[in-house]
Amino acid sequence: MSERFMRGDDYDSVVQIWKTCFSDDEGYVRFFWEKCFPMCRGLVWEEEGRVVSMLFMLPGALAYKKSLLPAEYIYAVATLPEHRGCKYAAYLVQYAEIIAKQEGKSALCLLPANPGLYNYYAKLGFRTAFCKQDVSPPQKPLGLLVPHDRQQFVYYAVRRAVWGKQGFFHWPVDMLD
Repeated sequence: MSERFMRGDDYDSVVQIWKTCFSDDEGYVRFFWEKCFPMCRGLVWEEEGRVVSMLFMLPGALAYKKSLLPAEYIYAVATLPEHRGCKYAAYLVQYAEIIAKQEGKSALCLLPANPGLYNYYAKLGFRTAFCKQDVSPPQKPLGLLVPHDRQQFVYYAVRRAVWGKQGFFHWPVDMLD
């Protein structure tokens, strides 16, 4: 049993875990795998050669005050039900933290899928730092407002205007595309 980086041949295992643990259909998982996974990293825990737990580390930055601090967003943390209670997800989160520190990241961020998970992540050292708020996007897509090479600047300016005082996770424009 051990942790390792996710590989392309882990797709079927990822789909199985994802569909078992989340309500997303395989189309969403395939979209994420094809569009987002090439820009991020995944970690898996293997038990007797079988992938039983996973998480993804998505790149970005923590925007706070006037700084952009290098960070990663932890996404889709999941363990097959028959392997829960073995702390595999906790080990993967701790491994992600080690990797992030080695790479000079300032923070790991995540949004628990439900309120019951806040205590779980608090035990792993996470703390509530921001409030969740839904806002309407601009009437026109950013791509129509500015050339593609300026979209990140406009995206960041819009987010800073809405959430600038409390801080926010800043996604690279490629992740949003």
